[in-house]
Order: sequence, then C-alpha cells, then structure tokens
Amino acid sequence: MASNTKNHGGFSMDGKWQEVKIIGIIEENINTRRFFFEFTELEQFNFRAGQFIKLKINDDIVRAYSIASTIPGIKRLELLVVLKKDGAGTPILFEKAKIGDKFLISKALGNFVLPKNPLSDLESEVCFIATGSGIAPFRGMISELLASKYMGTVNLLFGTRTMEDLLYRDKFDALDYAQPNFHYIPILSQEKRESWQGKTGRVHAVIQSIYKVHRPCDFYICGRSKMVLEAKAHLLQMGYDNNHIHTENYG
Repeated sequence: MASNTKNHGGFSMDGKWQEVKIIGIIEENINTRRFFFEFTELEQFNFRAGQFIKLKINDDIVRAYSIASTIPGIKRLELLVVLKKDGAGTPILFEKAKIGDKFLISKALGNFVLPKNPLSDLESEVCFIATGSGIAPFRGMISELLASKYMGTVNLLFGTRTMEDLLYRDKFDALDYAQPNFHYIPILSQEKRESWQGKTGRVHAVIQSIYKVHRPCDFYICGRSKMVLEAKAHLLQMGYDNNHIHTENYG
C-alpha cells in the first residue's frame, strides 16, 4: 500500500503522481469515511472546486475520487470514500489504510466546475443535486459560489437513505442559517423515525415539486449514474435546456 516510488519535487519521476500521506480518518458511518491527506513534498496543491483526482491504491489499482476539500492551494486534501464491499479498491482503504500510510495521487482533473465568472455566466438560480458521495464536490463548489458574492438562490438537494447518511449535515445546516440565499434540502428515502420532519421519498419528486414552475436555473448533478441520468431526463422533460444541466456520475 505504502508507495516506495522515488519522487522529485513532489512528483514521481514520470511527472504523473504526487506523494501524500494519511494524516486523518473520520468514520461518518459504517460505509463512509473521510480521508485527510498531506503532501509530503508539494507545498501547494491547486485544483478547482468540482474536480477529482486519481488515487493509486497499489501498483494495480487506481480509483477516481472527487475532491471534498474546500480550500485550494494548500498542502492538504480531503477525499470522501464509500465502501464497495465487492470492490477491489475501497476494501483496502477501509481494512488496511492507517495514519502515516503513503499513496500517490494525480493532479486535479475534470471539467465539472463552475464558470470562472459566475456572476455573469450563471442563471439567477443554481441548484446542486447529489446522492451519496456525490455530495463531495459540492462542498467546494458552493463555498466558491457564495464567496463570489453570487446573490441568486442556491439550492442543495441531497438525497440519501437515513439521517445517519446525511454527510456534512452540520456544515450545511450552519451555512443555511448564515446565508439567506442558500437552502439546504435533505431528502431521505428510507427514514422511518417520527423525529425526521424533512422531505422524504425520491430526489426526482422533490425536483419536480420545486421546479414545476419553470424559471431560469443552472443545475449541477452528481452521484450514481442511474440517478444522474434520471434527474437530467426529468429536467429536460420539464423544459430545461441541456446547456444548463451539468453532470458528473460515479460508475
């Protein structure tokens, strides 16, 4: 697991990989962990919110993960990992990875990002739609959008099964309280407890309820392929333009 690849200036000799070590692991629930890495040589890791990296778990296994960090240009990086029990990569991270272990990661990749000029290039409303670990890139994207002084409505629809699966709930609740134009809308599909007073059911039904009255909006959708494709299809059927529907899907 630990890399013995020789590095030069933070990069492997072929220039494709940067060495990091685990400095923290937080278990969010039985199947989800947050892994915190620090670069061993690189002083600044630059990325745009919404991008992903490739993690070299061992010589044979490379997996892509969205960057869950909110601050670019520092030595640390956060990844949100959901266990796939029948997978080849995540069981290694869950069963063997520990503080101090070293890995190799790629540079930041992907184009699932906000426009460079959000104030002029976005519609008057932005809706982020996520299920499961698809919430990871939206931490940084929402932080970036609100920091840009964007004053339009910003909705975050986060669909998952139970209250225990609401990743980053405290952070989004606090943001909802502090930012008048930001609205955190969790949706639980399997929660049976009467203490839950929020929305239930499927994400698609909530999308249709909120956006049944057509209005200008940019949509960013991230999660499992089935959900992403269905959500996009629903929005297209509702009359939204494909150019304003941005997607990232996980397998």
